[in-house]
Amino acid sequence: MAKALGTGFSDFWLTDIEVLRDGRGKPYVNLYGNAKKRFEAMGMERLEVSISNTREHAVAFAVGEGEKP
Repeated sequence: MAKALGTGFSDFWLTDIEVLRDGRGKPYVNLYGNAKKRFEAMGMERLEVSISNTREHAVAFAVGEGEKP
């Protein structure tokens, strides 16, 4: 998420990002505080996330979509 927002964790905290799963197990993200402000300032309208793991490894991928303000 920090990479998708283009700042790393310089403007917000881990507590500004909440990752949940819907009823079918698909992950989604809620943003709060400065992470949400950054998302809106970038003109993003959608944020998609994919998470996968094995016993030894985990990977996550986030993509933001929208129009530049």
